[in-house]
Amino acid sequence: MVNRRNTYLRGLHAQQSIELNIGNLPRQQKLPAYTSPATAHSPMQKLLLAAKKNGEQLSIAQAAMYTGLKPKQAKKLLQEAEKVGCVEICNDPVTGAICYRFDV
Repeated sequence: MVNRRNTYLRGLHAQQSIELNIGNLPRQQKLPAYTSPATAHSPMQKLLLAAKKNGEQLSIAQAAMYTGLKPKQAKKLLQEAEKVGCVEICNDPVTGAICYRFDV
């Protein structure tokens, strides 16, 4: 009985090794690199970055200039930004021109 108990106790403290055959596993695929907003190329991200650089306010012309879109497309993009809550349409206090104030 003592021998069995000692064998049991030795087994609890013994290091065990496991052999794993991974020869048939498929190779790992590389994941696409994360693109940070600073290097992103989507028009919305360009618009948001431009607004941040310009005191959080842009006109349609400025939005077109910074995104490379035509003015009508830039206006659509600004309206889309308003729908998701990124921008508020307002008027310039001096000129009365329509401007877009961003929350960035």
